[in-house]
Amino acid sequence: MHYSLKPSNLARLPLNIRARAIAAASPTANPEEQACFVDEAQYLSAKDQLSLLPLFYAVLDPAQIPLLTNELRDGVGAISQDDMERKFFSAIATLRSLMTIVAEHDRHPALADLWAHVCPWMQFLDEYGDLVPIAIRDGLTPAEQYSIYVSVCYLFQYAQDTSIHRAMYLSLRPLSRMLGRALYLIIPVEWENKLEKRQALHYVIELLSKWFSINSFDRRAFKELLFGAGGTLGTLASLLGGLCQFCLTDGVIHEYNVQSVHALVLFISATSTHGYDTTAFREHVWEQGMVTLITKWSKFICSSTLPGLPPPDGAFEILVGHTELFPPRHRWMAEALGAGALQAAFATRKPQILLRLVLQLVPLTVFRSVLDQCRFALEGVSHLNVATAFVSPRGPGEVAAVDVWRPFLGTVQERLKFMDACDNGRHPVLMSCHNVSCAKIQTKHKFKVCAQCKLAYYCSKACQLQDWKVSRAHRRACRILQAHRDEHALTTSKDTSFLEQVLHETYGTLAKKMALKYLIFAMKNPDKVPYALFDYASTGIGTVSIGHLEDLHPSFNQIEVSSVSSAKNISFHLVKIPDGKLPNIWLFPLRFGSQAPNFVAKLREIASALPAHPSSEELEAYVPHVLSIMPSWDGNLNSRWWDLFA
Repeated sequence: MHYSLKPSNLARLPLNIRARAIAAASPTANPEEQACFVDEAQYLSAKDQLSLLPLFYAVLDPAQIPLLTNELRDGVGAISQDDMERKFFSAIATLRSLMTIVAEHDRHPALADLWAHVCPWMQFLDEYGDLVPIAIRDGLTPAEQYSIYVSVCYLFQYAQDTSIHRAMYLSLRPLSRMLGRALYLIIPVEWENKLEKRQALHYVIELLSKWFSINSFDRRAFKELLFGAGGTLGTLASLLGGLCQFCLTDGVIHEYNVQSVHALVLFISATSTHGYDTTAFREHVWEQGMVTLITKWSKFICSSTLPGLPPPDGAFEILVGHTELFPPRHRWMAEALGAGALQAAFATRKPQILLRLVLQLVPLTVFRSVLDQCRFALEGVSHLNVATAFVSPRGPGEVAAVDVWRPFLGTVQERLKFMDACDNGRHPVLMSCHNVSCAKIQTKHKFKVCAQCKLAYYCSKACQLQDWKVSRAHRRACRILQAHRDEHALTTSKDTSFLEQVLHETYGTLAKKMALKYLIFAMKNPDKVPYALFDYASTGIGTVSIGHLEDLHPSFNQIEVSSVSSAKNISFHLVKIPDGKLPNIWLFPLRFGSQAPNFVAKLREIASALPAHPSSEELEAYVPHVLSIMPSWDGNLNSRWWDLFA
């Protein structure tokens, strides 16, 4: 025991309270007098409270806890009801006084030994506090009571003593349950003094971020946290969502809660990256506005001159780094743009940060939701001159802001024009009936869609029945298409429809290149199932590659490939997009009906022209080693390969 905790230390107190303090710290102290004196002690000066440490040490003697537990749990009568009430009253009053002592003397060496008494009492009060009448708690509500516990833990956490940190880590699991209870009780309650509630919640999330840091995530302690918060990831996510809303005071991040948001972001990052099935957890936190919170927090830091804030580079890295936390990425980016991500990048005045955002943004312009927000975000910075906004000296290897901005602006404006043309009907999505014996071509909205996979289109009920029951083509493929669609269920139908329009535009632009690549693949792999991969993941401008479906990704196994290919009416059009998932590939059964013979005719036309023009730069650019491949081909297509385009 540290000497400051010994009863002899009470002799340092002023004469007017010394006798009462010594009597209250005695093992034979009158419980009522002890309770009254401890309650009065919280109003003494910090210096006098420090001299009262032996009294607090005696009041929080863990040896008393079994007697109280037996009385509350079994009612054995080993302690009178009045004495039990006074013990509770004294313990809570002592903890309240400790808030002042630890805050004023966080380097005091006696705190390490004192924690050994504080922690068991908080565990006991956490477990049995509901059985204690509110009158015994000196009128404290459960939320106010838990705010005291959290504040004491928070202040001990910052004591400059490694032994305290070690002891707190050993008691992490029961304390985690207490933190969960604190969230559950404090968030829904409206306090008259909002500053006290804000401080209590700040302490909670600071402890969460430190105790569940990414590098030392304690799974069992996290389960205790869940238990205290209500028992499920969904309830915890709801509470964290409430924290998000609380931190967004009037929709704005202020200087008094910027550190709280930082801690909350770190905790959610740790929770979402450590092996739990957190899809529902992430989705619920998303719905509560976490992306808006992170963006406005980052914008505040990037534009603020207040001292003590995280560096703008670090804040923006946290912002863009959460694309993996809230997939799909286009949904994250759309909300971040709406909350001011582009203005935040401008506020940093650093070209590299603008480049970081642009590299993430450009591939996502294949989605309508991102383009819509891009339009408004660009209007918000239209009054700024890029050349003058980024005037700070560039470091070695950094690019100029105008070199990043101009091509980005051109790409976005071009894609916006395309989107507006689609809205005006100049780029309708043409589909063909999925029933191969029909293959009627018309605009997409005139078709009925398969209720299961949402990817097969039919012009009538009769065509759907024939495709399902007679040819049995779609029956083999529907399950696989539905599985791939479910992977991207968070994407809206508007985004999906616009992506299909972009796909058709890319197909029309690159049809000749695709035909040539298909031709070469068929000659080299006559028994393989080909795919066409439209890649928008890096630049947003589609590039097409032809390959072997079985080698694309383990998710396309041999059984699935055989099932789909035996249908002989699906051309494998795969789309690679930056959605935050791996392999980032969607399966789109885009069919072109009667366009298919024209497509094959184009293949034959190219093939027949190759021997006559072996030095064509256009062909050599897309087909390496043309002379070594083409002379052996007889101009006929493998019948099985033909069926894929029928």
